[in-house]
This record gives sequence, structure tokens and C-alpha cells, in this order.
Amino acid sequence: MTTAPSHDCRYLLGAVIFCCMTLGGGTMRGQPADSLLLIAIITAATCTMVRLWSRPGFRPGQLLFVLLLCAGIAQIIPVPASLVQAFRPQIFVPGSSGLGGMDQWSTISLSASRTISALATALCAIYLFLAMHKIGRDAAVSLIPFYLAGLLVNCLVVFLNYSCGGGCNIVSLLGHDAASGLFENQNHLSALFCASIPLVAYVISSYRRRYCSILLMLFLLIALLAIGSEAGILLGLAVLVLALVPALWRTRTGTILAVGLTLTVAVYGYGAFVRIGAEEGGATLERRDFVFTSLRAISANWRLGTGYGTFDLIYPHYEMLEDVYSAYVNHAHNDFLEIVLEGGVIGALLVLLYLAVLLCHLLKQGDKPLQQLSFLSICVLLAHSTVDYPLRTMAILVPFAFFNALFFSRDNALAPSWNDHQERAGNADRTGPAAFSAAVNLSAGVEGTPHSGGLELTNRRRVP
Repeated sequence: MTTAPSHDCRYLLGAVIFCCMTLGGGTMRGQPADSLLLIAIITAATCTMVRLWSRPGFRPGQLLFVLLLCAGIAQIIPVPASLVQAFRPQIFVPGSSGLGGMDQWSTISLSASRTISALATALCAIYLFLAMHKIGRDAAVSLIPFYLAGLLVNCLVVFLNYSCGGGCNIVSLLGHDAASGLFENQNHLSALFCASIPLVAYVISSYRRRYCSILLMLFLLIALLAIGSEAGILLGLAVLVLALVPALWRTRTGTILAVGLTLTVAVYGYGAFVRIGAEEGGATLERRDFVFTSLRAISANWRLGTGYGTFDLIYPHYEMLEDVYSAYVNHAHNDFLEIVLEGGVIGALLVLLYLAVLLCHLLKQGDKPLQQLSFLSICVLLAHSTVDYPLRTMAILVPFAFFNALFFSRDNALAPSWNDHQERAGNADRTGPAAFSAAVNLSAGVEGTPHSGGLELTNRRRVP
């Protein structure tokens, strides 16, 4: 007896989520692990799409996919250089000699290869979201254990590293050093932990085995303290209150749990104060300088953009002399500014389109805990994206797609696939209604007797 297609697909999608959270913590582009994960995403999402082809998709997500694809293709298609020169400084016109006696040609992107790589990553994330949306809400919720498994692995690695005094650094064989947990950037791991708090709160308020979920919540809070990121500690404290108070108040023991939550916040706040105070200050790059420099670059390239994935090629040209540091600036530390710089006005419109769909869907949800808490997780990552670049990490980009799948999920798939129809027909043939079976048996001359809530067939012939 086979299971429903949506339940079969969840194992593929769940495995992809787990692998991305454990293997995709690198921040540098072109890593072999990220390429393998993209292949896994395409494979799992395609299998899901094929099996559930007849189920309705998420139209705004499909529209965003198509628009982003068209915008990316427009950046790498050669166009007359005169068109690019009209909207960009001359130094950033990557023109080439004419082909076949034609005028000089150029591309909008400063590096077509980087744009293709960045575009493939973004499209794969949207594609995975569309696949997770197709399986329906029940199957999407069943992916939470896979997510929690990846989260637990990172927590255990954080504790192992902290217990060794930071000297037990795990070096990945797939291209990056794990500075904290399985992540190359500890701030990104802190963002993932903070974004996971609402999801764990939902599990605490909805699942039967709450003690395991509460224990995982404590692990998250302790791991945030062990990582030592000041922003992560404060953000985790705020998200903890926002997530647990509404979730626990619905339970029968809401008052007791509210008191326990207050004590937890007090103890955790004291630990956060001690941990932050123990951090020694040092000379660091000012994110304010990143913002001002990015704005100067945007003011000169906002019409066409410079091409997705080309931030570090254009950023040094707009740096002030006093803003030059020995460290290398590879991102704007603000994903929104970076998208506008690389994508131009079209990139800004795509971001606004996503935010508008997000807010409109939130207003339609009402009092639904899953949607409210998944929205909070989305907001945590979006807020962190204003001061960092977490969505450039595969281990956060895939969970972000998962949070969106939970938020935009329907109660059930509205249009079952052909395989679902076949399965229901087979089940109806095997276990039909008792009245229908009785009618068939009477017409065949076989009596039926009730037995254990069903109908037991006997071999007695009807006496004329």
C-alpha cells in the first residue's frame, strides 16, 4: 500500500533542508558544497513538481520566479554599448569590439559568470519554495522535524567548540572553516538560531512531546550565549518573548508557563548582560561606512544596476580614502542595498513586490499560530539582512524558503494530483461503504453479517 505523493515528497524535501543546514554554512562564492546542494534542491523540487503537477501553484511566487529570471537574463544579454553608456559611468561599461562589423556591444552585468551563479542560487531557492508550497500545509508541517534535526546538529557543534575553549574548530572538507557551529560566520548562525525560536515555540504549543521541544529551546538560548554575538543575544531575547507569550497563553497551563517564561527571560537577560560585558572591544569595520558607500554607488547605477553578484567589483571605486580598511569588503552588509545596487530599479521593484505579497497575506490570515510564528521567523531574517548578508548563505537561504512555505501554505492542496485520485480510487475499491458491499453481496446470493464494525462475508446460500 503506497502513501500519498505529498508524503513521499516530504522525505526528499526534508533531506534537502537538513543537508543545507549542515553543509551550506560557507559564505564564499563558488564552493563545491553549494554546487552539490543546488543540484540536490533542483532534484528534490523537480520530483515534487512532477508528482504533484495538477495541484495549484502559488501564483505570486511563480510570478516572482519569472520576473527574476527575465531580469537576470536581461543583465547578461549583449546590448549596444551606447545604451549602457547612457545610464552608467564610462569606466563600468564592459564593452567589446564589434561582431561582424556591427557597433560595440556590452552587457549590463560587470561579470556575466557571477550574475549567472547568483541568479541560479536565488532561482533555486524560489523553486524549492514553490515545491514545498505544493505539498500542502500538513505535509509542510511534517518537514519541521528535519529542520529541527539540522538545528540540533549545529547546537551540538557549538557546545563542542565552546567546551574546548574555541580550540576545537571543525574544518569542513567541503570548502570552508566552521567558525561557530557548522557556519563560517557566527553572526549568520546567531540569526538562524533567533529565527528558529518562533518555530520551536509553535512545536511547544502544538505537539504532544513538549518536553523535548522545551529542551531544544533551552539549547538554543544557551548556544546563543556560547556564540557570544551581541546582536544575536539581544535579538534572541526579544524574539523569545514575542514568540512564546502568544503561543503559550493558549494552553491550559498558560499562567504557570507565563511565570516560567518570565523567570527564563530574567535569567537569560542576566546571562546576556554578563556575556556582552565580557566581550572586549576592538577595531571593527563600521557598517555605517558600508551604507554610505553603497548609497553613493547606487546613486550612479540605480537605473540598470551592475549585475547580480558583482558588488565587490564596483564597491572599491566609491570608497573614500578614510574608509579604506585592511579587511576586504565583500558585501554591503545590507542585502536590500546590495540588491538595489546590483539589480537597479528592477531589483528594488522585485523586493517591494515580495514585501507587498507578504504583508497582504498576513492581513488575510487572522489568528493562526503557524502563520504568525513563521512570519516572525521571516521578519527576524529580514531584519538581520539590514545589517548583514545572511541570505547569501545556503544554510539560511533554504530555511528562509521553508519559513515562507509555512507562512503561505494552504490548509490542504485544493486540487489533488492524478496519483491522489488513483490512490483514493484504489482505497474505495478495497474498503467501500458497507451498504454498497451489502447490496453487491445480496445480488450475488451471499449474506453479510456485521463483524467488528465492518461486514464479514459468509458462504451460506439464500434459502428460497
